[in-house]
Amino acid sequence: MTASRVLVIAAALAVLPPLVFVVTDRTVYHFEQRNEFCVSCHLHEQLLATFEQGASDARDLAAMHFTAMDAPRCIECHKGEGTIERAKVLAVAARDSVKYVLGVQHEPDHSDVPIADAGCMRCHRSLGDGTPDAPEFHRRTEHHQLPMRCVGCHRAHKGGDPAQSFLVETDVLGACRQCHATM
Repeated sequence: MTASRVLVIAAALAVLPPLVFVVTDRTVYHFEQRNEFCVSCHLHEQLLATFEQGASDARDLAAMHFTAMDAPRCIECHKGEGTIERAKVLAVAARDSVKYVLGVQHEPDHSDVPIADAGCMRCHRSLGDGTPDAPEFHRRTEHHQLPMRCVGCHRAHKGGDPAQSFLVETDVLGACRQCHATM
């Protein structure tokens, strides 16, 4: 093999994967802009209905977000933050697409790519920095480096108390008891 041929192959191997990722991402993201597209495979009709009811009756954190967003879409929270997380979302979407075509899909009971804190912090910047107007938990510096995620306590599709940012008490107590056994 000639040196020029090796160089062409190396260049193709360096350029093609990122190019395929970008084209795939842009194509899929075009469809993801419609909540109905997401629900057509993910079987979340009830979650979508609850989300859209947020305009008049927010019953969970996702529905509350519906009222606060300019263009409320599932993908705003479920797209994956950063290239690696987005690649994970696209990989799961590809796997789920194959399962859908084969007729072996089922209603998932969890997200294979949970919402990362970076997704929450895009809009809720001040909660992670302990500002004086943040809730008590977020103000305490000893909590800033804990190995827990926002969605560990703030469950988007699980109800909760609107006056307490839709926290679910059993989830919060479980997280707290990892360090505070007597709570």
